[in-house]
Amino acid sequence: MQSVGDLMQPSIKKIIIFALFILVVGVGYFAWQSKQHEQNSLKVVDTNFERDGDAIDALFHKGDNFYWMIAGNPNYSVKFMLEHASSSQSEKRHDLILKSAFLDDKLVGFLAYFKISKHVYRILYVIVDQDYRKQGIAKQLVHYGVSDCVKRGALKVILFTRSNNFKAQTMYKKCGFKIIETDEIGVWMSWNKL
Repeated sequence: MQSVGDLMQPSIKKIIIFALFILVVGVGYFAWQSKQHEQNSLKVVDTNFERDGDAIDALFHKGDNFYWMIAGNPNYSVKFMLEHASSSQSEKRHDLILKSAFLDDKLVGFLAYFKISKHVYRILYVIVDQDYRKQGIAKQLVHYGVSDCVKRGALKVILFTRSNNFKAQTMYKKCGFKIIETDEIGVWMSWNKL
């Protein structure tokens, strides 16, 4: 006749095997998720006109992006802005800091900002490919831009967005921007270091 201890041993073995199985699956899943996160992490790099120009121009012209990004100027040349890193459409100022955002090897976003005065910078463009929205990319780009402006000496960062672009306004507010002025076309917002 088997003792109670003998009867329990197969059950304990099964529990231990099941627990080990769960542990191995959990560790494997964690490693896979970490690899996926590493592969899908956003990389923000200096824009290279030859490498990124066409893709950024395509972003501006995809869907309704041009309407949102270029307030009231249907003749705006994205290529001129990129090639000359210029906040002006008539002067080759080379004043813009241009950043391209990549997931894996795909350009999914673009950021442009420039210095207005010693301690004030302006974010001119934050654009994300419509197929990659709602993933926090725009927010990451804004945080990147503000952080880089601060490293360059900014105490204040301003931006302009259309008055009916409530999604952008909400996102900017979550990044610490406040509305400072409005008009019939848009909203000026400001982030302050102090």
